[in-house]
Amino acid sequence: MHDRKTRFVIANLIGATALTIAGCSSDDDSSTGSRSTLSNQQILTQGPVDQIGSFNIDRSKFGSTDDEFRIDIEADFLKFNRDVSQLISDVLWSGRDTCEVDTDDDDEQQEPSEIDIALANSESISAGDALVVSSSAGTYTTLLSQVFDNEILYKPETNPLDVPTGLTVDVPGNTFPAFTTIAVPDVSEVDAFDFPVDDLTESVLFTWTASNNPNTRIRLGIGAGQFSGTQIFIDCDIEDDGSFEFPAEVVAKTGSFSNGYMYNAERIATKLFRSDRSVIGLTNAISIDLPARTTLISPMR
Repeated sequence: MHDRKTRFVIANLIGATALTIAGCSSDDDSSTGSRSTLSNQQILTQGPVDQIGSFNIDRSKFGSTDDEFRIDIEADFLKFNRDVSQLISDVLWSGRDTCEVDTDDDDEQQEPSEIDIALANSESISAGDALVVSSSAGTYTTLLSQVFDNEILYKPETNPLDVPTGLTVDVPGNTFPAFTTIAVPDVSEVDAFDFPVDDLTESVLFTWTASNNPNTRIRLGIGAGQFSGTQIFIDCDIEDDGSFEFPAEVVAKTGSFSNGYMYNAERIATKLFRSDRSVIGLTNAISIDLPARTTLISPMR
């Protein structure tokens, strides 16, 4: 059973809109990671995709007691029993903000999404014994192959203390093909992120300084109702354009609420690389500093 984090193996690709793609055509050496000027739409129409990989760097202050970044790095790889290129393309081309709404008393059996169905028919595969991440100073960290609940995950023995710019990844290859010196996208911190932190309702307006990097998105996690019955959890993946309001369909699901709180806020940069029927997405995420509350709240997610 794939949990919420594993689900982002494919969601990282689906959420990466308006990208300049780096990749390998079918005539290239699949391990070179050579540059391509193809758009995301074009690279996904170069043929079927039935293997995807996800390499993720996450710098988060959520849950931190000293306001320092906690750094997590991991990777995993999946093989599907179908071509998922059109599934990815359908969402990529829409260029829209997307949100999922969950409640703690939702007893209705929800229809599985196309992503859920695809993940249910996938298997974890190997990309070699170890992924080597390098910086200008040499080896930055090494992600070792580990097996958890029949899934192959790649994690370092200890997480680094900082994330320099200009990182690259070498994938040795196994069932998933090899990639050499593929570039991790750099990501900058979000400036001037603002919303009415002590009055977070369904009509909230989030504002921030938009990114000039077309490879970034914003992810937000908003909760409400922990003191008044039904708890609501809203997870949104949105354009990094400087403002966001909940779409009407989200408000229709949540109804009115007050005293909301944030359990996630981050900017994510994504770059895709391709070799034949395999696509790997490299993501670099950094949490957003939130305005301080004047009233105390300690929600649990």
